Amino acid sequence: MPTLKRLREEAALSQIELGRVCGVSSHTIWRWEQALSRPSPEHRRKLSEIFGKTPKEVLEAIDTTAEQAKKQAAA
Repeated sequence: MPTLKRLREEAALSQIELGRVCGVSSHTIWRWEQALSRPSPEHRRKLSEIFGKTPKEVLEAIDTTAEQAKKQAAA
C-alpha cells in the first residue's frame, strides 16, 4: 500500500506544490507525510481529486504512513 509521500511523488508534485493546491503550507504536507498530523476530511477529499484516487485509497495511504511511522519509532 502506498504512503502519502509515494502518492505525492507519483503525481510529480513537491511538498510546496501540493501545499499550494491544498491551501496549506509545505510544512503541513511534511507533517502529514511524517504522520505527525492527519489531513482533515476536506483535505482528504482534495487529495483524492489531486491524486486521482478514491477517498478510501487516500485514507489507506494515510493509515499506511502512520503504521510505518510507528514501526520506525519502535525500532
